Amino acid sequence: MQKLLLLVGLCVLVAHLEATCSRNLVCTFQNNSNFNMADDMEPLLCTHIIFKSFQPNAMVIPQTGGPIQDHHDFNLAFPSATAKTLLEVDLTGITIFTASNRDTFITSVIDVVDAAGFDGVNILWSQSEDTNQNKIRFTALMQELKDELGGRLLTASVSGVPSEITASYQVSQLLGVVNFFNVMTGDLDRTSTSGQFPLAMTGMQKWVTEGAQKAKLNMGIATYGYDTNNANTRIWAKYQVCDDNLLPPTTVEIDNNPTIGAKAHHIVDRNFGGAYVTSLELDDFDGVCNAGNYPVFRRIKAIISN
Repeated sequence: MQKLLLLVGLCVLVAHLEATCSRNLVCTFQNNSNFNMADDMEPLLCTHIIFKSFQPNAMVIPQTGGPIQDHHDFNLAFPSATAKTLLEVDLTGITIFTASNRDTFITSVIDVVDAAGFDGVNILWSQSEDTNQNKIRFTALMQELKDELGGRLLTASVSGVPSEITASYQVSQLLGVVNFFNVMTGDLDRTSTSGQFPLAMTGMQKWVTEGAQKAKLNMGIATYGYDTNNANTRIWAKYQVCDDNLLPPTTVEIDNNPTIGAKAHHIVDRNFGGAYVTSLELDDFDGVCNAGNYPVFRRIKAIISN
């Protein structure tokens, strides 16, 4: 009996260690003029880096520029990086679900992934109106893409709004196709009280209610905020809101340390798969906030890795 209890205890401990060690920190990256890849990137912060974001032109993914160039620069600067890299393709609003369009698109994606050496593909898609046929077609597209990718990763950046989740996804069917879901909850709670994020919590719970495994759900956290003045919808990066030279308006709402910490703890407490953080180049990557470089990413990583 004692041996059995010891064995059970060891299994629980091993399961706990595996869960914490394997939790994802999925980072997105889209270059800007203030960012120097070799000097400013911190590849060890992330388990995965999603290079954003192409939309197909006539169902074809460009072979150069944008995320392709960013990924090339990343590999040159960090040839030994262990983070998995993914090419993001944004299909929002794209009529891609006919058989011929799917074939052209998938062939193009595989060609780019092979040529550039990505570890996989991240597809961003949602719809606001519940068109059941499109939900079925999206699942079919993802299945075909998964088959063509072989053993490489296929992930999806998906809505965190309950009505859009219902309208967009066959959750149970997609579970066997994608490696994980990046739930876009990062900026749903723009004006909530510090430390509170009810809309993000509701969105994550909706995925669970629909049958998604928690281990496949990465909760979105943003490194940026919005000016809540209706006349000004500008996005403000983390490094901008504490730069005295920029003097952001008082109406800018951005997650503070208590809220960032609360979100990261929520991921751990609810046993979600990890965090999906948008984005590296919008965090304080060179330390102008006097809290070290990448304070948002480092705070999240410290919490979800324990």
